[in-house]
Amino acid sequence: MKSNITIGRYAIILFAIFSVSISACKKSGKKVNPDNDSNEPDKKENTVTYLDANSNSTDFQTLLNSAIAGDVIILKEGSHYITTPIRLPAGKNNITIRGEKGAVIRKAPNTFNAAAFEITGNYNTIDLIELDGGNLPEAGIIIYGQHNTISNSKIHNCGNNAALGAGILIHNTGTPVCSFNTVIGCRVYYNYMVGVSQNGH
Repeated sequence: MKSNITIGRYAIILFAIFSVSISACKKSGKKVNPDNDSNEPDKKENTVTYLDANSNSTDFQTLLNSAIAGDVIILKEGSHYITTPIRLPAGKNNITIRGEKGAVIRKAPNTFNAAAFEITGNYNTIDLIELDGGNLPEAGIIIYGQHNTISNSKIHNCGNNAALGAGILIHNTGTPVCSFNTVIGCRVYYNYMVGVSQNGH
């Protein structure tokens, strides 16, 4: 009988110690994982980041540089001015850029001779944006990567007689070759050369 009481006391003590440990972890914000003895920190969760109106290329590119796969960047209502190309380079994959109603990306006058967006990564999405090329040289969006999607967007006024420009240029060169990209639900109009092109120029 005495041994049973002793075992019971030990069980109560062990339960109390475990409860205190769990409570301490909860207070510290550390996630308790019974299957992971080391309790390694959790990986960064995907985030939604907002870009305020009157932003510039540096603001935009900084957000993209820090984004990881699955992240969403939302352009708030108003004008966003591009002075240098916004790039999604090789290895920058599965990023979504989405515009609120009334968000317009504008090429700033006489600042560069290149596309507004250059997408070399894969599985990226540009959705619900309006891009005004300002009748300045080159395409609105150039895609070099694979499995990218441009959807529900308006791209206009890209290119001029100094440098021909399509609204969206799906480039036909590169290693690997640009392929499996999608343009859907878009209005691509008033561009100097053509709306959507599948050839490099």
